[in-house]
Amino acid sequence: MLTIGIDLGSTTVKYALFTEDGCLAAEDRLRHASAVSETLGRVLPDLARRTPS
Repeated sequence: MLTIGIDLGSTTVKYALFTEDGCLAAEDRLRHASAVSETLGRVLPDLARRTPS
């Protein structure tokens, strides 16, 4: 099982993905230019493709 933390801030969308044993698997920070939903909509599918099943 993986755990994700997401921070939707005033200028960026940040996330961190952790493995079951607490190791960091992925992280990123993206500027959203007030397009929070659109940015998150790009981040989540990309993250799903990059993570193991």
